[in-house]
Amino acid sequence: MPANDMPANDMPANDMPANDMPANDMPANDMPTVPVFSCCYQDLRSPIKDRFNEICGDPYAQKYGLAKLQFGDLPPCPVINPGSINRPDPRVSSLHFSYERTGDFITVIERGGRQKLTFPELPHPEGEKRNWSPKELWDVVESTLEHPPSGIVCYIIGTPLFNDIEMHPGDKLKRRGTGEIPGVHTPYIYWNISGGPTITILHREDGDVCSFNVVRSGAGKVVIAIEPNDNKRFEQLMRKECTDAMSCSQFVRHLSCAPLLKKLGTWGIAYHLAHIGPDQGFLTLPGTYHMVVNLGNNLAMAINFEDNTSPNTPQGYKFCISQCPGRHHITEAQWNPSNSEVRKRAATGDRNARLKRKKTSGCAANDEPGPKETDDQVFKIPSFNPKDPPLGHVFRLIKGIFSKASIDQFQLLVSYKRAPDNNFRFDDDVDSVSRFAKRLAIVEQNSIFGTFMLRFTQSQLARMLDSTKRGSIRDALGWKPKQLDHYLNRGRKWNRICDPYNGLLCFLFLTPHNPYEISHDDYHNMDEDDIKAFHQLLDSDVTRSLCAAGKAFQDSLKGAGDIEFKWETIHEAPTTPLSEDDMLSHLQPCQPITENVHNPAKYPEWPRPSSWPEEWDWPANPLEGATGCDRCKEMACDCFSQQFEFRPCIKRYGVKGLGLQATARSHGQIAYRRGAVIGYLFGEIVPAGTYTNDRWALDFVRSDVDDEEPVCQLYCGLESNSFRLLNHDCSPVACFIERKVSDIYDGMEITVSYGKDFFGDGCSCETCKTRMITHGLQPE
Repeated sequence: MPANDMPANDMPANDMPANDMPANDMPANDMPTVPVFSCCYQDLRSPIKDRFNEICGDPYAQKYGLAKLQFGDLPPCPVINPGSINRPDPRVSSLHFSYERTGDFITVIERGGRQKLTFPELPHPEGEKRNWSPKELWDVVESTLEHPPSGIVCYIIGTPLFNDIEMHPGDKLKRRGTGEIPGVHTPYIYWNISGGPTITILHREDGDVCSFNVVRSGAGKVVIAIEPNDNKRFEQLMRKECTDAMSCSQFVRHLSCAPLLKKLGTWGIAYHLAHIGPDQGFLTLPGTYHMVVNLGNNLAMAINFEDNTSPNTPQGYKFCISQCPGRHHITEAQWNPSNSEVRKRAATGDRNARLKRKKTSGCAANDEPGPKETDDQVFKIPSFNPKDPPLGHVFRLIKGIFSKASIDQFQLLVSYKRAPDNNFRFDDDVDSVSRFAKRLAIVEQNSIFGTFMLRFTQSQLARMLDSTKRGSIRDALGWKPKQLDHYLNRGRKWNRICDPYNGLLCFLFLTPHNPYEISHDDYHNMDEDDIKAFHQLLDSDVTRSLCAAGKAFQDSLKGAGDIEFKWETIHEAPTTPLSEDDMLSHLQPCQPITENVHNPAKYPEWPRPSSWPEEWDWPANPLEGATGCDRCKEMACDCFSQQFEFRPCIKRYGVKGLGLQATARSHGQIAYRRGAVIGYLFGEIVPAGTYTNDRWALDFVRSDVDDEEPVCQLYCGLESNSFRLLNHDCSPVACFIERKVSDIYDGMEITVSYGKDFFGDGCSCETCKTRMITHGLQPE
């Protein structure tokens, strides 16, 4: 299988290595450039298509706008004699094309249906099997574009000419239109019988729906997809390239062209390549610009897809009008024929007419303005003056912040930071100029966390630049003025939006795939009046609670360690729907206690420990003795208030759950020297034996009391700090005393021993697993 086609499985795409190909260069290694997912035939036939909805929600797929599909149970391509194939109707199918090179663009010209058709037998023989590297794919695509096929080639695009696999567009898309729209409601055939390579035009799907394309037989094809985040800038550059472009969202399709890859590189447009062979396919996410280079004769089937959660009218999408060029464009009247206002605009060609709203009364947020309340809404929208209602687009941004999708995104950010393989940190001093260059190089990666960190870094950079001489910083970074201006303008806008509500940045949607279709540009296109109304609507206790959690997370990114959240375990699998007050309480950061809690009145019958010296007072705090601090031996000291240079990060360690990871200033350094104090574990002091089967309780044995009986328990289940998350290992790197057992390196999990009998015979720590494997046993 080609190197670019990594074996498909159900591994989440964000667990897969990915190559972020430089936008202005060819790929530099053999890593796959798009995520790969396994699918089955039923996924194509089902009107629900849960698998494709799952893929569309994957962070990597959203980043690329593209996912590669691997099918394991497709029926074989039918064996068909050329004489039994239906002749294509040139009125509904495109048959013959020619290609013209003009500068850095290939113009694809449809030549009508008068040329003779000679069908080959099916199935086609498979193309050459080879390990395509990204560089080889780049070379073959660019070579084909620079030297397109000469003469007239035959590439049939239209309704199927024989029966093959079933494909369903989804119930919602099936209901659109006044009848069947080929390629939308029904499959389309893409059949290259030219004997050589062919090129398709760059385009996005009508109505910004999804599409999937499956190769049935023959040579492979290479799909080229532009990252959706670069759509707006790409369209601006294309409009400059072609000044007479139409005003609709399909103007690039109307240009009927394919840009050279080096042109996209010159423009700084990010794109990705994927090789698709027989029994493989690709899925394009809404709004993704893509084109295809066929490497030889092949047969493929494609169809659009839309699920029931998609909007009736794509936000920001401008439909074609009757004056648009081409035969296959779709107007708004065809897309939403039940809307009389749409039909009226389509007839008049008035693209600026607005739908009239019915006048409503009252000030309930559900009434005016904006769309109907959805099940995604968690918090109530603050009320407003009905005589001066906010604009609909501002109200939509507010609804997004107070939605479950926004809360889920925040949880995902925390989870990404705590992923076991994430050593994300900034090694430089807070005020170091190079810190920001390193940040921006790290965060431009394929994840929601990377997108957030890009915004956060832009925000921090803007604050720094606005208080420093720009010229000296630009020179130190080696940036061009335009690059610095770009980051500075972006950062200033984020700060203008979020400054009154520190932490709000965590709850602004990072991708356009959300219930409210809020995109990056929706925030940046707000003017001062919009921002003023936005801030007024946010003035509520709910906002302040959300921002408290967001600020705690942002502070952890500045090197202030990590912080626990009360919702960490509850929000993952709630047994019952949470009320607004419950959700707010779970969103609050767990503020760590800085000393042990001792409440003797809670336990009036607290027995004197059997080993308690007679000369010592009782009742007393069992952790306070007559010999002073165990660390410095002073009766009064400030050891507990010691500030530590490096605080550990909270990480997730598989089935063990959360744990602590050591962090140093740089990767590979020693974080804690042997004998160093990492920190202090605090909790509630309770009588010995209070908790017998609770793993949050630790028996406390005093070294200055001549007995192994515990004098009390330290209970960390309700009040504690992050050190309660220390996981057990039979060969720990730390212990619950005042000194370290060994040096602890950056990135290591910090472990302690709970005692050799704590787990009985069922210990599953890494040390015990290794011992079992060494002795030929299989760990559970």
